[in-house]
Amino acid sequence: MKTGKLNKLKLKELRKILKSPYGLQPEVCGRRKFVTAKVRFEDHEDYLNRVSALLETAVLALDGNGEFYSRMLSNKSKQDSIRLTIEMAIELLPHDDFFNLRRLKAIIEDDLEHSNYPKRLKEKIEKIEL
Repeated sequence: MKTGKLNKLKLKELRKILKSPYGLQPEVCGRRKFVTAKVRFEDHEDYLNRVSALLETAVLALDGNGEFYSRMLSNKSKQDSIRLTIEMAIELLPHDDFFNLRRLKAIIEDDLEHSNYPKRLKEKIEKIEL
């Protein structure tokens, strides 16, 4: 009887661990399944430092003559490793943050002609002005 309760407690704890929002998480986009990696950063400065470190690593590998890949991955070339590093750095760049910043700036500056100005807000403002 004790083993049954103990197993239930263990199972409950395992479920808590599996529900962690960090690490690799499955994500469905249309018909395809992806695994999304979630990474913790202290702040924006830490975030940008890590992205720039990835880019610097790729640049150093391009400049040097040393090998940039593991012996275990001998089927990969140096160029493949560098390309993957640059692609990962680009994916980490905060494109959505930049887009939202441009939208906020356009609204604050009342720049109705800006391409990132929200269309619905622009339509409502135009109705009020008429």
